[in-house]
This record gives sequence, structure tokens and C-alpha cells, in this order.
Amino acid sequence: RVTKDFLFTMKGLNTTDGSIYLTGSCLELSEALHKLTYGDTAHNIPTPPSQTVADKLFAITDAYKELEKTLKLAPDVSGDDILMVAEKSEALEQHVQELMELYIDDAWEKDKTVQAARLNASGSLVMTIEAVEKQAAFLNFQGCAACLNQGKKLGATLEFFEKTYDLLLNGNV
Repeated sequence: RVTKDFLFTMKGLNTTDGSIYLTGSCLELSEALHKLTYGDTAHNIPTPPSQTVADKLFAITDAYKELEKTLKLAPDVSGDDILMVAEKSEALEQHVQELMELYIDDAWEKDKTVQAARLNASGSLVMTIEAVEKQAAFLNFQGCAACLNQGKKLGATLEFFEKTYDLLLNGNV
């Protein structure tokens, strides 16, 4: 979501009823990463279930901190900055997908009755909605080849959403 809000900020588009929410999105992501990495007893969020999950969380946090520096400069960024955000956000998205899979795998290992495929599909839908918004926003940056390349994935992303939604709704028929 932070990348989408960055892109909307760059175009001066309103992403909430009040104002552009880039600052709030950055803060929410930082807080969520902190809670996942270190746990939060007040919200019943445990520490990472394995060293692999912890390592992935640290990799995501490091990647995000590097990206966050540029996000916070919006709208006063260069074309090179927009290119960097396009490239780094795609890598960050991949890390987050891998993290979700690690958590689902861990839950399934601990309890074989967990419907891992359904959890994965449900989580993927949420990420896919964010990806659709981001990819659509990238199409507005005609001078950025990496942005347009991400925008060109919009059709495939929508198709993935429809197939996954249908699978959740109707089962594997």
C-alpha cells in the first residue's frame, strides 16, 4: 500500500476522504513490521515461530527502511527515485509473499487440520487488491520503463484475483 500511496502522492491524487495517506501508510507498515518481528503481547502477536521467519522479517524490514527514505520525500523526487521505488517495491512484495507462505507452512506443521491452501488464497487476495491498485497507478508514469513494466502486469494480476476468488467461493471444481 505504501507504494500505491507514494504514486498517488506523486500525481496529487487523494487516497482517503481527507488527505493523501502516505505518511500514515508508512507508519502503519513500520509498526506492523515491528510487532511481527518482536511480538506484541497486548495484541496477542507472538514472536516469529522460527529463525527462517525471523530472518525473512529482518530482510523485509531492511528493504523497507531503504525504500522508506525515498517514499517520505514525495512529491519532491526525481525520475530515478521513482524508478528505484518501482524496482524496490516489487522486490519487497515478493519478500512479503514469501513471509506469508512461511507463516502458513508453520501453522500447517503445527496443526495438520489447518486449511493451508485456503489461508494462502485468502491472504493472496488481499495482496492482489493492493497490487492491482499499484499497477494501475504505475501506468501513469509514462517516462519510467520499470513502472510501465509493472503496470503491464495488471491484466495477469486481475486474472489471478478472479481465479483465486472463484476457487475460494466455489472450491476446486
